[in-house]
Amino acid sequence: MCDIVNKKEKVKEDEAKRKARKIEDKVRKRFQEMVRNRAMRGRKSEEEGFLSWRMNEMKTYIQYKKEKEDLAMPNTLVKLRERCVEVRGRKLPTFTSTADETEEHFDGFQTEHKIHDVFNQKQSMNL
Repeated sequence: MCDIVNKKEKVKEDEAKRKARKIEDKVRKRFQEMVRNRAMRGRKSEEEGFLSWRMNEMKTYIQYKKEKEDLAMPNTLVKLRERCVEVRGRKLPTFTSTADETEEHFDGFQTEHKIHDVFNQKQSMNL
């Protein structure tokens, strides 16, 4: 009986870890795409209202800064630019794992501050 309960708990834990890794991978991919877009377009382009950005680049930017209560993704260029300007001031997203998960499960996922530092270093190298 105890083995059955332990197996069910293990399955639940494994499923939670799998979901957490999937979320982490998605956040990491969006971060990498955003860094690439910023490197191509420059930080100044954000300050100028994303005028030189392509639709897919703006969508990536919006997805990266997405919060639960956000409305659906805009589908026109003007509305995409407006949303980019709107979400620009948001904090960088973070990934939070459960208490029992350690770095070995997530291969040292960078926290908000580390991500921000990495981005700033790349920007200073491009100047």
